[in-house]
Amino acid sequence: VVRPQAYSGSCPATFNFIGTIHVRHPARVEYQWERSDGGRGQREVVDIRGAAQGVRETWTLGAPGERRTVWMRLHVLAPTGISSPTVRVRLNCRR
Repeated sequence: VVRPQAYSGSCPATFNFIGTIHVRHPARVEYQWERSDGGRGQREVVDIRGAAQGVRETWTLGAPGERRTVWMRLHVLAPTGISSPTVRVRLNCRR
């Protein structure tokens, strides 16, 4: 999920992305966030002891007059290679 899902106002704007990694048994998981502009977050490692673990990332973007839709997704690198669906946000920056 992302908060807010859409933004209209002064820029830059900050979006908060929240993902949940589910496991069948305790595991060490390596992941990173991927963005529509080709950017990637740092590789992170989390030890998941229960059934799931929440992870977060922020993205600050936008310039006066900019209007666009962007996305981010969570990519689990190990122990499996699986990605979440993309989460889109709409940005509308005032001039």
